[in-house]
Amino acid sequence: AHAPAAMGRTERLVLAEAQFRAGAIAQARRHLDELVPGGGEETPRALLLLSQVHAAAGDRRAALAAHDQLQRDFPRFPRPAGSLLAHAQLLDEMGDGGRARPLLRSVVAASQGDVTAEAAYRLGQMASVEGQHAAAVEWYFTAFYAAERSSWARQAMLGAGRSFTALNEKREALATYRKLIPKRPGDQPDDREASGEAAYRAAEILHGVNAHDEALDLFKLSARLTAGLPAERRALLGALHCVAGSGDRKAAEGMYRRLQQLGATEAQLSEARQALRAKGRIAPPASPSDAARPKAAR
Repeated sequence: AHAPAAMGRTERLVLAEAQFRAGAIAQARRHLDELVPGGGEETPRALLLLSQVHAAAGDRRAALAAHDQLQRDFPRFPRPAGSLLAHAQLLDEMGDGGRARPLLRSVVAASQGDVTAEAAYRLGQMASVEGQHAAAVEWYFTAFYAAERSSWARQAMLGAGRSFTALNEKREALATYRKLIPKRPGDQPDDREASGEAAYRAAEILHGVNAHDEALDLFKLSARLTAGLPAERRALLGALHCVAGSGDRKAAEGMYRRLQQLGATEAQLSEARQALRAKGRIAPPASPSDAARPKAAR
C-alpha cells in the first residue's frame, strides 16, 4: 500500500486474493482487472479468481466471460473441479447446455464426493428435460452413489423416481422413492422436505394402481413430514382423494376442514369438493364463500 511501484504481479495477485477472502470485492476486482490484460504466468490464476469475484458480486455475465477466457486462452491450465462446475452452471443458466455438458462430465470423471454428485445431478436434469429419461436415471444414480448422504443425492433420487415414472417403470420408481422414505413411523429423515416429496410421489403411483390403503398411509406420512410447508396441503388433498373413494365421511370432512385451517388455495378446496361430489356419497362441507351467498345465488 505504501510502495505500490515495488509490488510485482505475483504480489498483486496475492493481495487481490486476500482482499477477496476478506470481502473487499471492489478492491480485489481493481487489481485483477489490471493483471489480466498484462499477460504472464499469473494471468490464468487471475482469471480464475476474477470469475469468483464477479460471481460473488452477482455479475453472472462477467463471471461467465472470465471463465470463457480462461478456457479459451489457457486450455491446459489445471482448473479445480469447483471452477469447472461453476462454469458449467453459468452456461446452463444462459441456455448453453451443449457447452456445459463436457465440463460436467470432466468433473464427474476427475473428482469425488459432493462435487461429483452435483455435476452428475445436473447432467441428469439436462437429460430429463430433453426427455432422455433412461440416460437421466444413470446420471442420477451416479450422483447418489458419489455422496449418498448429500442433498444432491436426495435430489437425484427424486429425479430418478420422476424419470422412472416417465418411462412407466412404476416398480423401479417406487423402489427409488423408498430410499428416501423413513422405514419406521417414528424415524426422522435427514431432509424431511425431500422425504415428504418422495412419500407423496410414491403415494401418487399407488393411488393410480388402486392401492388406496398404501397410498393413504404415504399421503399421511408426506403431510406429517412436510408439516408447516406448502407441500402439506398437497399431501392432505391426496389423502382426501383416497378417503373420498372409501366413503369415510368423517375422515373426509376432517381433512377438508384441515385444508381450510392450513390456508389451502381456492383451487385446492375446489378440487377437494369435486373429489367428494364425484363419489356421490359425501356432501362436501360448504365453503365460507358459499355460506356468504344467498340460496338463490348458489
